[in-house]
Amino acid sequence: MDEMTLKLDSLIEELATYEGKYVNLSAEIISADNQNMYTMDLLSTAIANRAIQLVNGFCLLVRDDNYLCAIPLIRLQLDNALRFYAFFLVKSRDNLFSHFSDGKPINKYRDSKNNFLTDNYLATNLDKLFKGVLDTYKNTSSHIHLSDQHLLATRLLRTDKSKPMRIGVGPKIDAFSVELKINFASTMNEVSRLVLIILNQWKLEKEGKS
Repeated sequence: MDEMTLKLDSLIEELATYEGKYVNLSAEIISADNQNMYTMDLLSTAIANRAIQLVNGFCLLVRDDNYLCAIPLIRLQLDNALRFYAFFLVKSRDNLFSHFSDGKPINKYRDSKNNFLTDNYLATNLDKLFKGVLDTYKNTSSHIHLSDQHLLATRLLRTDKSKPMRIGVGPKIDAFSVELKINFASTMNEVSRLVLIILNQWKLEKEGKS
C-alpha cells in the first residue's frame, strides 16, 4: 500500500472517531448547568445526531469508492455548522427555534442586524472566524446540484495520456485521483471538527465560561 493510500485510510479512520466525540459532547451539554434544559440543547442534540449519520455515511461511501455520492455530504455537514451558528446571531434564540421547528425556512428569518440568515450570509460571517468556510461552502455546493463537477467525473482518469479520453457510466466510476480523495476526506474532517467546535461553544456558554 503506497503512502498516499495510507494517508487516505488514516483520514477515514480519524473521521470515524467523530461519532464518539459527538456523543460525549452531547452528554456534557445535557449535564451542564445542573442538567437544566434549553432550546439550544434540543437543537444541539439534533445536530449531533445528524452529524454522526453524515460521518458514518461518508465513511461507508468512500470505502465503497462512491465519491460522487459522498462529496455532497461534506456540504450537508457544513450546513450543521451554519445552522447552529445562526442561533448565535439573533436577538431571540427561542423565537428562531420556534420558527425553525415550525418548518419555516431559516433564510426568511433576520438576525440582530436585520440580515436574512441565508446560507451565503452565514458562510461569509463564519469565514471571519474560521478562514476557509466560505470557499468550502462554494466548492461543496457545486456537488449538490448537477454541475460541471459531474461532467468532469464521467471522464475516467488516464494513466497513459497518449490514449484517447474515456467516458465511464456505471456504479464503479473511479474518476478522482488519490490526491483529490485525500482532499475530500480532509475537508470532511475539518468540517466535522468545525461542527464540534460550534457545539462546544454552546456548552461553554451554558456552563458560564464564555
